[in-house]
Amino acid sequence: MNAAAFLLFAWLPSGAACLTLHGDRITAGDLAGVLPAFSAVAPETALGYAPEPALTRVLDVAELRRLAKRYKISADGLHPVCVARQTRLLTAAEILSTLRALPRLAGARIELVDFLRAPVPAGKLELAPAGLVVPQASDASRPILWRGHIRYSATRTASFWVRFRALIRRHRVVAAAEIRPGTVISSSQLRVIDTEVSPFAPAVCETLECAAGKISWRSFSANEAIRPEQIRPAPVIARDDMVTVQVESGAVTIKITARAESGGAAGQRVTLVNQETRKRFQAIATGWRQARIDYGKEAKDASSKQAHSGSKIGAGVLPAGGPAAGGRPQAEATRAIANRSILE
Repeated sequence: MNAAAFLLFAWLPSGAACLTLHGDRITAGDLAGVLPAFSAVAPETALGYAPEPALTRVLDVAELRRLAKRYKISADGLHPVCVARQTRLLTAAEILSTLRALPRLAGARIELVDFLRAPVPAGKLELAPAGLVVPQASDASRPILWRGHIRYSATRTASFWVRFRALIRRHRVVAAAEIRPGTVISSSQLRVIDTEVSPFAPAVCETLECAAGKISWRSFSANEAIRPEQIRPAPVIARDDMVTVQVESGAVTIKITARAESGGAAGQRVTLVNQETRKRFQAIATGWRQARIDYGKEAKDASSKQAHSGSKIGAGVLPAGGPAAGGRPQAEATRAIANRSILE
C-alpha cells in the first residue's frame, strides 16, 4: 500500500507555522529537518502528497509512528508536523515579461493596471487565448482582463488574473470622406494613418491596395477604418458584357467572344454564351471583360473526380456543358480545340 494511505489529512487555516514544501510530495528529507529520526531514510523517499496551495496538512504522532515502523526507524521524540506548499507573491516584472513574450503583444506598449495579490504556488505563468476578455468598445483606454494559470506541477495549475492596457503602432486605411454602400472605392477616397491601437482590435486594411478598387458593403464615415470583411472585389465582368475568352488545352490556345449571363470579380466563375453556337459554358474571370478556361484541365479534373466516385465520365465535364456540346476526355478536347469544333 502506498505510504500516502497511512497519513492523516488535517486541514488547518493558512498562516500557521508550517514546514515549507518545495514539491508535490512530502519527502523524508523534508521531515528530517524537524524530526531527526527521518534522517535515516533516503531523503527523496515520498511519504505523502503535499497539500493544495494556500492549505496546510498536519501529520499527527500516530501517523508518524506508523511511518517510523514502516521504515524501521526510531519513534522517539516524534511530534505533530504541519506542512504547507511553498507560495509566493506575483511581481509586476514577471507578469510584464509573460505578456511581452506573447506573439500578439510583441512590440506593444503595456501598462499594468492590477493583478492577483494573493499568495500563489511557484510555477510558470501561462496565458491562453480562452482566458482573454477584451472590452467590446473600441476605446483602447479600457483595461483588458486576462485570466491565466500558474503551472506548478505536470498536472496541476492555480489561477491568476491580470488587468492591463496595451497599445501597438499600426498603419490603418481610413475613409478620407464619407463612402456610400456599393461604391467602387478609389485611392483618392482613402488615406493611410499611423496610430496606436489595441493589439486585439479587429483587423483593418493597412495598405491602399487592400481597399482601392473594391466595393463597399456598407457606408463609411470620414476617418473610419476600412476592414477587409466590409468590402468585396469589384466585378470585372457584368451581365450582357461581350467577353473575350481564352480557351486552352495543352499547347493549343484559341480565343472566342461570348456574352456574359452572369458577372463576377477576377478569379470568380462566370456563365457565358457562345455567340455562334448559342451554347452556354463557364469560365474564370481574369480581367476587364476577359476570361479563361483550361478545357483540358477541366476535363482532367472532372475525370479524376468521377474516378474517385466510381462513376464513368459522361457529358457535362464543365458545369454548364462546356464550350462544346458535351464533356470529352482531355485528348479529345485538345483535338476539338485544334479543329475549332467547339465553335461549330
